[in-house]
Amino acid sequence: MEYTDKEKEIMALVDCTDFRNLSKSDFISYASKLNELRPEVAAQVIAQYPEYVNFVHSCLSEYKGVLDAIIASDDTNLKQTFDLIQQEIEHSNQSRT
Repeated sequence: MEYTDKEKEIMALVDCTDFRNLSKSDFISYASKLNELRPEVAAQVIAQYPEYVNFVHSCLSEYKGVLDAIIASDDTNLKQTFDLIQQEIEHSNQSRT
């Protein structure tokens, strides 16, 4: 794909070879530096805001999925731990009698 001189300049600025391989963390990092841009450049970035919102929404959805999986795993591990402790308490009580 051919890029315009302006696009090449932006790619050099953000240290990438194309726009297809930007990671989520790169994109968020660039968005946090929006206030450092010239007003006309910032306006062009803001024009992409709807896509950014969709991107952030997908990031948060993925993050929620990860957290849900962690919580489910922790619930299972916690129940197993409590069951094991309960068994040890019962075994300890039986050995005293």
